[in-house]
Amino acid sequence: MKKKLKSKKAAKALAGFLFAMLFFTLLSRGLYAYRMPRIAVGQASVKSIAKTLRVEGVVAKDKRKVFKASLTKEEAAYLKAGDTVRLLFQDETIAEEGCTVLAVKKYEASVDLSGSGNRMTPGMEGVMEIEVASGQYSSCVPLSAVYTDGNKNYVLLVREAETIFGTELTAVRRDVVVADQNESVAALKDGMLDMQDVLIVYADRQVQPGDKVRLLEDEDT
Repeated sequence: MKKKLKSKKAAKALAGFLFAMLFFTLLSRGLYAYRMPRIAVGQASVKSIAKTLRVEGVVAKDKRKVFKASLTKEEAAYLKAGDTVRLLFQDETIAEEGCTVLAVKKYEASVDLSGSGNRMTPGMEGVMEIEVASGQYSSCVPLSAVYTDGNKNYVLLVREAETIFGTELTAVRRDVVVADQNESVAALKDGMLDMQDVLIVYADRQVQPGDKVRLLEDEDT
């Protein structure tokens, strides 16, 4: 009889111990998950990169009121006669909208200023602005998805793994080369990503390669 009582007590003690271990494991797991960076994810897409081209120039001393700006080879490729640009003068406090490019020759753009009246005088320096779009890129991601480590750029892919606690998400580094970018989008060199790759585009705190992460829920936003 005494042996049976001792056996029951031992069984209860063991059950209590196992229950306590499970409770603390789940509690620790919950706290660990709470501390994980919360992330939003996305995938690469095909698009062109739109950006604002800004080139300094000067009002030429010419019979016809013309703004002239020297261009690089890359800048000249974006401009042609007939394009419409914006000109800014006096620390960009004066704007001339809808000015027509007269010609682009030998990496120099000539812009018609004949409609500006007497506000612009020869020798005035200014800035020419034009919205341009590059050709399409096959692998564009939000600029927020691109991280920098020294001279290298990388993105963080999300990998899934099944554990006893369910599906775990891990941030995995993938080095990339940025071919072009604007204020919000980066175009990556072809072959850097597959279209099915899922990457982190936002995190509520710093994420390092190898970190466990969890997806943002509706109540987090």
